[in-house]
Amino acid sequence: MNDKNVQLENKLFRIIVLLAIVVSVITIVLNIAIGFSLYVNIKWAFIIILSSIVIKSMKSPLLIKYLKLIYFLVIIFVIIPYGWIDSGGSSNNTIAYIFIVMICITFFFHKRLRKLLIIMLISSFTILFSLEYYYPEIMRVHSSNQQFYDRLVQIPLTLLGGYLLLKQFADAYNEEKEKLNEYSEELKKLNKQLELIANTDGLTGLYNRRIFDSRLKEIILEKRYIYEEIHIILFDIDNFKGINDTYGHSTGDEVIYKLGKITQAIMPQTSIISRWGGDEFAIIFFGNAVEVKSHILKLHKKAREIQIEGNRVITVSIGITQILEKDNTKDVFKRVDLALYESKNRGKDMYIFL
Repeated sequence: MNDKNVQLENKLFRIIVLLAIVVSVITIVLNIAIGFSLYVNIKWAFIIILSSIVIKSMKSPLLIKYLKLIYFLVIIFVIIPYGWIDSGGSSNNTIAYIFIVMICITFFFHKRLRKLLIIMLISSFTILFSLEYYYPEIMRVHSSNQQFYDRLVQIPLTLLGGYLLLKQFADAYNEEKEKLNEYSEELKKLNKQLELIANTDGLTGLYNRRIFDSRLKEIILEKRYIYEEIHIILFDIDNFKGINDTYGHSTGDEVIYKLGKITQAIMPQTSIISRWGGDEFAIIFFGNAVEVKSHILKLHKKAREIQIEGNRVITVSIGITQILEKDNTKDVFKRVDLALYESKNRGKDMYIFL
């Protein structure tokens, strides 16, 4: 169990012990007002003393775990039996308090200890009920008038105590539920951030190669190219190594970043654009050859507008191929890569359809 749950349990245990003191005090006052003998109040006075000792001892965190156990053992084996016999057996209100004790045990204890205490509580009740049947003479006898007033006092107190007890548990549950919802929302945000990190390139914010390859495989498996023309575009920056060597890697990164933004602005929103690796970019373009050519010409023009130190002109070489019905991913990559190679081989700063 984590520290927060332990703190919550300890807080609720303190509240319940305080409630026991309050209920006991109220009962004693009402019993005196009604005219019951002081003997009837012994068990309530004992609960006040026991609860007060527990409250004071709770200052030590090491003792709280044992205090809970001792407190409920005393209730099960001392207070409940005494109350049962003193109040006249099953005709009194002890059964209601047994039910409240069972709720507390269920909340405060776990696993084997919880089962053991519940068995003890049920056994205690069974023995007391049997004693009442076989040895009724040991039960204290009260007049019907006294029983009426006792129930008149105890039933409202039992209901009030049960309500306050369940309210504390309900409030604690709702508080934890709200926190859990907050954690859940925070976890969703973090998962989205992780997904974004896993799926995108850190420099450009475009999809990374993993996502590009995955989407291309999906397209080929779903045979989407049968119903619409789909082109693959692969391009890179001409003489990029020279840019890095001359101006430094930070300038090279700046060129890649700007080219990524230009590509994103030019290509249709339906396109899947990725930084495929290094200075290479790959695009899944949904459209025919005329549309591809129109966008590629814009890309060529805009790439030249990227400014770096010394007014060096930035150019790109581009390979383009259409996905064919017979293609698998290997065929597509082989063909578009060959188209890019041809573009480089023929002098760079151009595009080749293959």
